[in-house]
Amino acid sequence: AMCFDPRGIYLCDGALGHNLVIWVGSAAPPAAVQELCAQAGPDATSLAYLEGAATGTDTAKKVHGMVEAVRSRSRRRPPVLVVVQGTVAEASVMKGFWIEDRLLSEGTGNANAPPGSGASIGATYAEYLAQLYRQTMQKPASSAGGGH
Repeated sequence: AMCFDPRGIYLCDGALGHNLVIWVGSAAPPAAVQELCAQAGPDATSLAYLEGAATGTDTAKKVHGMVEAVRSRSRRRPPVLVVVQGTVAEASVMKGFWIEDRLLSEGTGNANAPPGSGASIGATYAEYLAQLYRQTMQKPASSAGGGH
């Protein structure tokens, strides 16, 4: 979700085809959110999609058209989930959409180099965590002799 503008609202075509997701940025205009969603719980970030352009606004009709177009390509009718940026629900639902661009994550080298060219070398986040784990598990050479 780092590439999404926090002022925006995005329709994401289902993680593994199981659902559609409306991602609501933390700074999305409240009026636009109300056109598409209703509060689904006591928390202001618990939102539910209003099926069938229930509010009747142009925005709701356009989003409904997009949702139905995506659903028409599926044998089943995937539900529409609404997640708000920065919530636990976002982390849980959006993980199916996350990918890592190694060239962007490297931060050094030639950003225009093709993947696998060796022109830009870096670690993925998982590789970084594995390296950090190995480093923390190694005992420093100075503490090998006991607690002097």
